[in-house]
Amino acid sequence: MIVLSPDGSARLAAAEAFVDALPAGAEVLVVGAGRQAVDDFARRVARPRRAVVGLHRFTLTQLAARLAAPALSAAGLAPCPPLAAHAVAARATFDALAAGAIPFFAPVARTPGFSRTLATTVGELREAHVAPQTLAAASAPGDEVARLLTGYAAQLDSAQLADRAALLSTATAAVTAAAPDGLIGLPLLLLDVSIASSAEATLVAALRAAASQSLATVAAGDERTLAAWRRLGAEAITELSAQSQGSLGRLQTYLFVEADPPPPGADDDAVRIFSAPGEGREAVEIARAARVEAAAGTPFDEMIVALRAPEGYTALLESAFRRAGVPAYFARGVRRPNPAGRAFLALLACAAEDLSAARFAEYLSLAQVPRRVGGDVAPWSPPRDDMVGGSASSEEAAPPQEESAAETEAAIAAAAPWKWEALLTDAAVIGGAARWARRIDGLARELALRADELAADDPEAPRLNSLARQRAQLDHLREFALPVIERLAALPPAATWGEWLERLRDLAAATLQTPQPVLAVLAELAPMSAVGPAGLDEVRDVLAE
Repeated sequence: MIVLSPDGSARLAAAEAFVDALPAGAEVLVVGAGRQAVDDFARRVARPRRAVVGLHRFTLTQLAARLAAPALSAAGLAPCPPLAAHAVAARATFDALAAGAIPFFAPVARTPGFSRTLATTVGELREAHVAPQTLAAASAPGDEVARLLTGYAAQLDSAQLADRAALLSTATAAVTAAAPDGLIGLPLLLLDVSIASSAEATLVAALRAAASQSLATVAAGDERTLAAWRRLGAEAITELSAQSQGSLGRLQTYLFVEADPPPPGADDDAVRIFSAPGEGREAVEIARAARVEAAAGTPFDEMIVALRAPEGYTALLESAFRRAGVPAYFARGVRRPNPAGRAFLALLACAAEDLSAARFAEYLSLAQVPRRVGGDVAPWSPPRDDMVGGSASSEEAAPPQEESAAETEAAIAAAAPWKWEALLTDAAVIGGAARWARRIDGLARELALRADELAADDPEAPRLNSLARQRAQLDHLREFALPVIERLAALPPAATWGEWLERLRDLAAATLQTPQPVLAVLAELAPMSAVGPAGLDEVRDVLAE
């Protein structure tokens, strides 16, 4: 059965009723649009009960990865998450440019966003089962897209990778063949799962056919998914109206309807529209509205702020909520860009620009110098993508460790990188590993000479203490910066992704106070280990987003 409604609470109520109707202790396969959505639904089901067992929770991609794993393992294939697909697309683009095969795209093919866009486009084509021959027969530049699609597929085969299209197809074959997996045949609940491609539709159809019973909820206005269900032969479609009355009910019902304007109704304050001069003021108004709702009796954990452009609003909302005393949880995190990632990219830019002191100073300015100078053992961080890592959080900081007195002193020095930036300026460091050492040694000699001259004139001069602190800071800078510069200088001009990942993991562990987010991103590229050679610019392009 398909339940169609513009009201999320109505769809959730129908889903909960489906689970309630099952025998006590029965297992059910719950597939949602996102892992947080199915986890929230599980908590909703469990809240009024003493105990709940048997709720198997997945996104569609997570379920496909679970079902396809045995077949992929037998074939010697590894899942290719989106970031790895981006790297595959970058490699296919580089090869096509070298062969002169894409003259139409050549002027833009080296821009930072091209390979990312290509990975998305090729992924959609493969999930839609569009063959290169079909594209080649189309008007220009279809022939060049066909060459890129062919090159992308060849890179996947060479690296023994399975992208999302292959993952969905393999999972469908496993369900159709009734593979020995405990999930196949269970009651199936599809919670607002969008069906955007023929590969997804085929897997959903196979899951539904294998299930003992099933229910799918669809948000009104998701015409693409509704049309896919109709193509799959879904006849029993139950339409539920919005439970809310007044302006909120009309908004829910007609927001995504392209028909005539909604019928008039009584005015109320359930929907309020406001305009603010800029994102910052808008965030303040949202925080003020949350306080008003709380005063009216609405708990904070029953409020939600949905953002069209999270990257531009989350930091502003965090600040506004903090000032308003409103506790807030951000589903996708707050800090954009992530300071550890930005610092890491600054180091890679330093390496690309002949060990530029300006880029190194940019890295220092982001306060990511580790408290434990010299620690270079990379902690393991799981990848976060559904294809390979699931929903595990990789941004939790490592547990604190005991520090010796010397380490504490170094940590205090590292906590004030602005002093290091001033020392780099005084040393007139330009670039090149040898010049870094010469300039820092030269500044050390100059400071020592100044101290000797000042001590000869006045052994009690207050300036001597300042010079002593500068010399100590310079020692800490030398101890930390020169090994990092040597690591950057030793990066290869070109290498396989496996070699790059090994070096980049060590670099992140040695230079970042919180390396886990960067290590999680690098973990997503592990399936690319055999692909290459890739240059530093290609690596930076893949990691930048």
